[in-house]
Amino acid sequence: MKPTLIKGEKNLVPDPEDEYQALVRSLKWTDGFRLLFVHCSPAQGEQVITRIKEDILQKTIEVLSLDKPLDNLYECIDKLQKQRQINILFITGIEKSLIKYIKPGVRGQGDYYNEDSVPRILGNLNLQRERFRDNFKICLVFILPLFALKFFIRRAPDFFDWHSSLFELPPEPEFVEQESSRLLREGSYQEYLNLPQEQQRQKIWEIQDLLDQTNLESNSRADLLLEQAKLLNAAKEYELAISNYEQVLKIKPESYKVWYFRGISLENLDQYEEAVDSYDIAIKIQPVYHRSWSHRGDALNELGCYEEAVNSYDKSLELQPDHHYAWHHRGIALKNLGRYEKAVKSYKKALKIRANEPQILYHLGNALSELGRFQDAIASYSQALEIKPDFHQAWIALGKLRDSNALKPLIKILQENSDADLRYEAIEALGKLKNQDAYQALLKALQDENADICAVAIRTLGRYGDVSIAPQLVELLNHEDRYVREHTALELGKLAKIEQSRELVLPIAIDHLIRIRRNDPIRDVREAVQQVLETISCLQGEDQEIWKARLALKAGESVRVKQLFKAQQHGDLDQEEAVEQLIDLLTDKSENPDERAAAALALGEIREIAAHRAIPCLIEALNDQDRFVREDAAKALGQLHAQEAIDALNIANREDVISNVRTAAEDALYKIYENANADQVKEKAGCYLQFAGRIPLVKSQELAKDSISTLLSKLINSDNAYERFRAAETLGEILKDSGNKVDVEVVDSLIEALDDQSLYVGAAAADALGQIH
Repeated sequence: MKPTLIKGEKNLVPDPEDEYQALVRSLKWTDGFRLLFVHCSPAQGEQVITRIKEDILQKTIEVLSLDKPLDNLYECIDKLQKQRQINILFITGIEKSLIKYIKPGVRGQGDYYNEDSVPRILGNLNLQRERFRDNFKICLVFILPLFALKFFIRRAPDFFDWHSSLFELPPEPEFVEQESSRLLREGSYQEYLNLPQEQQRQKIWEIQDLLDQTNLESNSRADLLLEQAKLLNAAKEYELAISNYEQVLKIKPESYKVWYFRGISLENLDQYEEAVDSYDIAIKIQPVYHRSWSHRGDALNELGCYEEAVNSYDKSLELQPDHHYAWHHRGIALKNLGRYEKAVKSYKKALKIRANEPQILYHLGNALSELGRFQDAIASYSQALEIKPDFHQAWIALGKLRDSNALKPLIKILQENSDADLRYEAIEALGKLKNQDAYQALLKALQDENADICAVAIRTLGRYGDVSIAPQLVELLNHEDRYVREHTALELGKLAKIEQSRELVLPIAIDHLIRIRRNDPIRDVREAVQQVLETISCLQGEDQEIWKARLALKAGESVRVKQLFKAQQHGDLDQEEAVEQLIDLLTDKSENPDERAAAALALGEIREIAAHRAIPCLIEALNDQDRFVREDAAKALGQLHAQEAIDALNIANREDVISNVRTAAEDALYKIYENANADQVKEKAGCYLQFAGRIPLVKSQELAKDSISTLLSKLINSDNAYERFRAAETLGEILKDSGNKVDVEVVDSLIEALDDQSLYVGAAAADALGQIH
């Protein structure tokens, strides 16, 4: 019986000699095209090929050794076949074409070969299998390590399952131990960090191939798991590394190195408290290992426990005084404590041990800058850049200290670097330089696709006070990003305050600012524009634009509506005529939106007559383009306790893009709910308010008395969405109390109700199904 490839199943290990003889028989009997797969290590594969050549003399045997990745295997075989007659072709090294596709599986489960993308070489094999059969009268024998075999099974099933046989040749125990020793000798953690990604993956899978062997001794297994965990950590697969460490700890619970490396992985996952716990266990087992103390300091530093971090670094340095890492990171903790002089001394200690370390020089520059020793800081940053010319953070730091040498590197970072955070900081540094070249680079950044870059460029350009950018800023008021619109408005406000700029800025900006103040969907943007309009309204002068700003701040007010009220109060106009004129004003879309909004609000105050005549117009006004009209219409419907408007108010409360309108609609629903005389009206408004979180959920006493069959009928057949909602809610209460005795018909009906055209019914059905234990 062959060992399974599915994790968790326990099968007997095949006898290597039996498998080999079966392979020989298959090769002897095969005439023409066939696919054979041999699972073994590359070294075993070489031995198998040599032995086959000795045991099968009557056939022509060739070897295709793939020493680099390729996408199309067909072309290689075709070229080889045209050169000479071949009966059997061994193919080795195909795993090199799969390495770059090794990635963690779904949700970090480590199923490396089970991903959405198919390696190109396997995709070609799937698509060209008939061409292989028709054009190659050869027995193809693939020599595969386990991970490559799994790739074939999972990602090339059409090819793998077609005219194929699998032979598994488990290695001898001595070979497994030799390979284990070789892999453990080959690298250190520091070397793993510097390996290219594909080499990291390859070594991970070389170790995995050995770990999959059943005849591996427990100590060797633990050592390999630890080595693989170091590789996983270097490859930034921290969760998988932790899983390995925990497997090792089951075998070697007293291994301080494992607890130490586990702490590093936890740190990399930002799980600093757990990392400290892991380091503490490592220290308890081996108190004199200095690296546990220094990395414990790192985790404490991240937790904001700076004093404890310094103490931990001090302990590390007691054990290893020339540990530059501890001196360096101790300086960072001291800087975080505001002890800049001591931080400088700590950094200098580190530099005595490691003189050419750019990171230490950079952090020294930061501490010197905090002390106001700017020239010394510039010298430190410059020294770091001599060692590492592409040290972006050091260029940014130089720029913030107004060093002109940073200008070109900062522009290059802004225009070419893919890291948005670095580009953001580069813009801030360019703003400090106030140079014409810097200015032009910032202007170009206004067109950046990244909204954050655009926003910080707007804010930084504001420091120049250049009115010529006003037209570009006005265009940016229409930007899709809220922060861009907000910063743009504020910068236009600053330019408007400059007397020499006012004549250019106000005529092109005021109407756009008023529009945004009325209808922008984001409250913060509206409030920023409100602030700008208040600034403009306070400017001296009687310019048209200044008056527009003053009037805009009185949105919703109307002289005409005030005159109507005054005429009514003096008896010059009766209520019916006043209501008629207000309705005409509200519904005339050519009128000023402020007049129409004021008319809507006034209709809510003339309650008796307006309640019968104005409600349909007010409901329609909830969809108006102007947000003040919508807001005041909602307020009016609340004052009128208009039960006909419940559904429309609910839609406004759920879907209107302006928060003020949503709030007014919710308040209106609450007024209707409070003043409703009919139970059904109260329950309907209450239902919507429950979803809004305005009132607590309550049970329907009336529906609770209904039988399950009646509730099911209402849920499925009722035309009334509110009745269906209540039925679903009541069925949920029934399910909650039913324990393990769940009515299948109820569940099926609720599942069907998930697709109800009413969102509320669907949500209530989902909540009800959630009550099943």
